[in-house]
Amino acid sequence: MTCPDCGDRVDHCHGTLVLHADDVEVTAECIDPACDAPELASHTLVVGCGELGCPACATARTRAA
Repeated sequence: MTCPDCGDRVDHCHGTLVLHADDVEVTAECIDPACDAPELASHTLVVGCGELGCPACATARTRAA
């Protein structure tokens, strides 16, 4: 099976984009170490850090409470 975006040379990433949200801003990171553009438009799979149990975001939420 081949990726249609790869065949069409569309800028995209096969990794998952994780969104970290705190009281000030939302930051994004891709789990694919080769990804150099963690932008929403380049990813088809996007999850919130809460869905992954992100310890850094849980700590930030505890401090804010």
